[in-house]
Amino acid sequence: MQRIYLDNAATTSLDPEVLDAMMPYLTEKFGNPSSIYSYGRETRMAIELARKSVAKILNAHPAEIFFTSFGYFRTRREHDNSIRTISQSLKPGGIFVLDYLNVHYAEDHLIHKSELEVEGVNYYVTKWYDEDYFYKKIVIEDDAFDEPLQYTEKVNKFNLGDFTDMFAYQGLQIQEVFGNYDFDQYDVKKSPRLIMIAKKISKA
Repeated sequence: MQRIYLDNAATTSLDPEVLDAMMPYLTEKFGNPSSIYSYGRETRMAIELARKSVAKILNAHPAEIFFTSFGYFRTRREHDNSIRTISQSLKPGGIFVLDYLNVHYAEDHLIHKSELEVEGVNYYVTKWYDEDYFYKKIVIEDDAFDEPLQYTEKVNKFNLGDFTDMFAYQGLQIQEVFGNYDFDQYDVKKSPRLIMIAKKISKA
């Protein structure tokens, strides 16, 4: 029987080309890119190459491309500070791309409990949400452990309106919004992703 995966709002399988490109950095070249030793320098070179590739696609300068996570900071102020730092680093007319989950789609398609066994290790995943956050708890059971390992993370439920306000306050204006990696039009209920293209229109 064919299995169909319906939880792409939470985790999505990698495209084979992406996996091939990333494997060296997941297995061999995993050094800290901020360090000065050889492992770190190899990783740093890969990041800079990716920065140049993205800049070419966006017709931008590599110095205008930043890679960062978002949604995991503890307070709204920390998120605002992140956007402010990015805005201050952009020249007027500079482009900022932010890829985020679509809160409404994620709520409707959330799988609350799932289990996975990999080489004798059992993973139990529980997901839930409240008014402000999505939560994910992972319990790992392995005979090699004296007791199960547990990890819990949460991500803020920012929607398009929230981002519009946060961007505007830092002198950024959303130019386009897409709903997936094929760059289809964003639909608040049907799109799995919230991909925003913003431009710096004033000094922040």
